[in-house]
Amino acid sequence: MISYIAKRLLGLIPVLFVVSIVVFLIIHLTPGDPARVMLGDEATEEQVLELQERLSLNEPLWTQYVLWIGRVVQGDLGQSFFLGTGVVDVIGERLGPTVTLAVGALIVALLISIPLGIAAARWPGSLLDAGALGVSLIGMALPSFLLGLMLALVVGVQLGWLPVAGYRPLSAGLWQHVRYLILPTISLGVVQAALLIRITRASMLDTLGMDYVRLARAKGLSERMIAYRHAFRNAVLPVMTVVGATFGSLVTGALVTETVFNIPGVGQLLVSSIARRDYAVIQGTILLTTLSYVLINLITDLLYGLADPRVRLGNSGAR
Repeated sequence: MISYIAKRLLGLIPVLFVVSIVVFLIIHLTPGDPARVMLGDEATEEQVLELQERLSLNEPLWTQYVLWIGRVVQGDLGQSFFLGTGVVDVIGERLGPTVTLAVGALIVALLISIPLGIAAARWPGSLLDAGALGVSLIGMALPSFLLGLMLALVVGVQLGWLPVAGYRPLSAGLWQHVRYLILPTISLGVVQAALLIRITRASMLDTLGMDYVRLARAKGLSERMIAYRHAFRNAVLPVMTVVGATFGSLVTGALVTETVFNIPGVGQLLVSSIARRDYAVIQGTILLTTLSYVLINLITDLLYGLADPRVRLGNSGAR
């Protein structure tokens, strides 16, 4: 297990290296000059050149990359051009709302998808099965931002039950913290639940057709016990795979939802940084997002062994 974890962590190095090169080139080759954005349209050419020199923006691209990646290796993601503080501190201030939103959306997705997926597999071809597949189809076709706007309009504006935008930290009180996150977590979680419903249903159908399930029925066990205590335990691995990928996509996909509901998270930080060409913040945000995505998949792999003792990570190189 330890050797497996070590190999996976070492495998992060080339992934992050390639991502850093691609992100650096895309950002720096995109039209737009941070120095001109910072100084405004009325700045003289001399002022722009002076600021470019101070920010090392007049150096060749390879020199800028070497300087930046050298700091990254030491744990320094650089300084924000506009905020004047370290990128690590800037992202750290915005990380809480994004993680809270992603975890809340994942909980919503699981609460919807697992019961519906199991129920659809227990009664295939029924009205319940058709309804579950219909919910899945709608969720896959409906963008999270559109669902968010609809919820904000109906629940927030017309009914006035919940706030339509903003964020309150936990220090402001548990209820205040939760009520500002209900609409964004639902809009993000419902869309993510769509795929999980189909995966749970398909995995459960395969498991319910196995010989040990028939034997359990012959012994007189109830269908409820067979489904939840026996079948789902063996059908959970494919679901865990999608849950891991879903959580990674929730962290990265919260960008639009944060913008719609005006949540001061990493997604909103990335949007504003792109608009003002804050290279260091953009590069640092994407690097940390990539790192979190890979680490989440690693944690998912490690949980396989806990969910199913037959899985031996690292011995055969397979899950």
